[in-house]
Amino acid sequence: MTSREIKQSLENEYLIPEDRFVVSNIRINVNANELPDLSKHRPRSISLVGRLKKDRGLDVFLELIRKISDLKIIINIAGKGPDGDVFVEELMSIVGREQVKVWRELNPREMPELWKETGILVSTAPSESFGRTIREAASFGVPVLGVASRGFNEFVNFASVTWVRPLNLDCSVAEIQKIVDELLSVKTSLKVRKKILNEQEDQISELINCYRDWE
Repeated sequence: MTSREIKQSLENEYLIPEDRFVVSNIRINVNANELPDLSKHRPRSISLVGRLKKDRGLDVFLELIRKISDLKIIINIAGKGPDGDVFVEELMSIVGREQVKVWRELNPREMPELWKETGILVSTAPSESFGRTIREAASFGVPVLGVASRGFNEFVNFASVTWVRPLNLDCSVAEIQKIVDELLSVKTSLKVRKKILNEQEDQISELINCYRDWE
């Protein structure tokens, strides 16, 4: 299992004993020695990271940008996919080409550079079982604004901080702009970073022990 929430759903629906599951989250691309000083000022920007395909919530992202276009922030797009070109063109028609920076798909070694250029990560995918990108961004001290996917909801409960916020497009323009401004200026903490790194190490150990038990 890559998610505690999926594990719980299967237990409840199929009455499978708890000890038949091992939750082993996808490893995030974080080197503890390369993480930045959280006291440094973050840029006034938002980033969308992942596969550029309509079913990953691209329309949600465009609607968000329409509501916050007055804020004049830089928008980073990192990824590629079948709907990428059309999506980027529509995005540029909303805010102007000078506000959009397209990174295309980055390899793991390049991701720290993106996080340095990110003020907020926006997660719009409606189905995230774990939320690896969310965890990676948070470990770099980047606030998260996301739709209520499984992975996002689980991370909200895990992190328990005010700088991981749900995205609700039913809110007024003024309310959404206020949330974005607050996230751009909020001070993040080492607490979540440490929890993410500790969680990852604990789960690696648990998975290794599980394989040993099966031998």
